[in-house]
Amino acid sequence: MGTIKFINHASVLISDGKNSILTDPWYFGTAFDNGWSLLHQNSDSEIRDLLDEVNYIWISHEHPDHFSVPFFKKYLEKIKKNKISIIFQKTKDQRVKKFLNINKLKVYEIDDKEEFEINNKFKIKVIKSDFYDSSLLLDINGYKIFNLNDCPISSKKEIMNFKKKYGSCDLLLTQFSYAAWKGGKSNIEWMVNSAQNKIHTLVDQSNILEAKFTIPFASYIYFSNDYNFYLNSYSNKIKELSNIKNTKSNIIIMSPNEKQDFNNIKQNNSSISFWENKYADIKNLPKTNFDETVPLEDIYQQIDKYKKDVFKVNSKLLIFLISLIPFLGAFKDLKIKLIDHNKIINFNFFKRVTLVNDQNNYNIEMHSKSFYFLVKNSFGFDTLTVNGCFDIRSKKSFNIFAKNFAIGNLNNLGIKLNAGIIFNYKIFLLFFEKVKKVNDYL
Repeated sequence: MGTIKFINHASVLISDGKNSILTDPWYFGTAFDNGWSLLHQNSDSEIRDLLDEVNYIWISHEHPDHFSVPFFKKYLEKIKKNKISIIFQKTKDQRVKKFLNINKLKVYEIDDKEEFEINNKFKIKVIKSDFYDSSLLLDINGYKIFNLNDCPISSKKEIMNFKKKYGSCDLLLTQFSYAAWKGGKSNIEWMVNSAQNKIHTLVDQSNILEAKFTIPFASYIYFSNDYNFYLNSYSNKIKELSNIKNTKSNIIIMSPNEKQDFNNIKQNNSSISFWENKYADIKNLPKTNFDETVPLEDIYQQIDKYKKDVFKVNSKLLIFLISLIPFLGAFKDLKIKLIDHNKIINFNFFKRVTLVNDQNNYNIEMHSKSFYFLVKNSFGFDTLTVNGCFDIRSKKSFNIFAKNFAIGNLNNLGIKLNAGIIFNYKIFLLFFEKVKKVNDYL
């Protein structure tokens, strides 16, 4: 009927014996501005042999642990030679598609819920989720696989709604641990609760979607920077997965390059041991650090450029008017402590950057390299909140931070602060709702 081969992190190879689709290839290097690393890295020979088995590569979303630019650059000629096509959700910004097209790769853009035929007995659907995630639903000779990866389908109501639309599955693939900043080093309660909630979500997804088998994946990473390494203390490990009892689904832990037949899926004890050993050795795995300080003058210049770039695609007047509305709390003064400079700068879209003399008067702290990355890239806010290489001083601080710098992420989704915002107000409100949820945990 078909097979599934686990490769790494969120990457599996699914085949019906005639055609195969590879998901989210990230096999080496770091992600999220050197904030994440893989617990295990695949060898070059393994990757090259793998690509000889692949007809299609599906990318769930643009995050670098799913869309690995270094992977595509390194294996571009191999992908072309093997005539491997790329499947991606249709997006407004088309940044992923443009990158792939520039490199002369064949890309299939799939509309939300559109059925794509690999062959007459192998069909898939891409289901958009939240701001930019997507899930992959596969039907191979009537055998149904749901790959939910990072999609925030977590509450029982959300899972039940998903089931009403798409039915149940034979095999479920889903994330099993938290993958972002959780309130800073002192917020142990949030980290513990987040880890537990991931297990609860996995159980609820398995039960409600009636999965016969559940393969936990998309979390085989460690926070690998000196500044965020503490996040590993409370993340879910294999022990938490092995102790799951309250589901009828069979939880299957797979190790790299392990291949199983749909008709005979079973747990290999060696796979559990493989990951247990990896987690036990986290403290000895390589760590990155901020070994260079970005000069203040370079930071000031990049801030000016960042503001100009924002105002190129958003209404400066509208941003100013929003900043005057007290209850929105958007585009207010944000005081950032650059820990390597031991200086505090005041950021505001409508004021020049100034230094703050009071060393206790700041909202957020981070290394100058993190802040430089933040203002250099439109996706900088998203990256920083995932890698967790920052800390806040007060509960209100994250709110001020998000409402200054999330605008780049909104723009990447095609949402601009101009007269057209009225047509995207629901997504805009969703962003404010997400910020409120974060504040509730702080």
